[in-house]
Amino acid sequence: MMCTARCESGLQLCNGTDCVRLMADPANCGACGQSCGRGENCVGGRCRCVQALTRCGDACTDLLNDPRNCGACGQQCAPGATCAGGRCACIQGETLCGSCVDLQSDDQNCGACAQACSSGTHCNTGKCACTSPQLSCGGLCVDTKLDPENCGFCGNACGPGASCQGGACACGGETNSCHGTCVDVLTDPRNCGGCDKRCDPTQFCANGSCT
Repeated sequence: MMCTARCESGLQLCNGTDCVRLMADPANCGACGQSCGRGENCVGGRCRCVQALTRCGDACTDLLNDPRNCGACGQQCAPGATCAGGRCACIQGETLCGSCVDLQSDDQNCGACAQACSSGTHCNTGKCACTSPQLSCGGLCVDTKLDPENCGFCGNACGPGASCQGGACACGGETNSCHGTCVDVLTDPRNCGGCDKRCDPTQFCANGSCT
């Protein structure tokens, strides 16, 4: 004949061998096998969060330090932010602009939130600056080695027909520079064979000679 285990008053037999107090046992809270979660105690047969923790959904959490529930359940901190004392905060040196950013180097928030640098520039010490080797000319970033309007330095425009090569204005292989303008001395009647060599009104320039 098999003997059945018995428990003293106030205890309940669980697993056939364990006598537990369902009103206080976190592994068998209110019923056998009904265990409490992390950060919970069994009080009066119900799982409750331990002191200083708050239930948010199915879990107990510390509202003072949980970035997913900072200060209140469901109050989530922005990416990169931490929860300290129930308030979201960025690490030292960063500012909250939707997310935590460094205003000294963030191209979309340069010097202030939502102050984005334009194309071709980057954020340097909180100010938008041209990306090397470009320079700022009239508020625009230009390459002074190639820009015919700012050739070599800001405001130095090459003449008609000239291009900027290596920071210097230059004419094409079939033209010469006359007073800053590129002309074809083989066909230009005002500069026939050389600068300022004009043909008579009745002549034209052919192969660098007035005819």
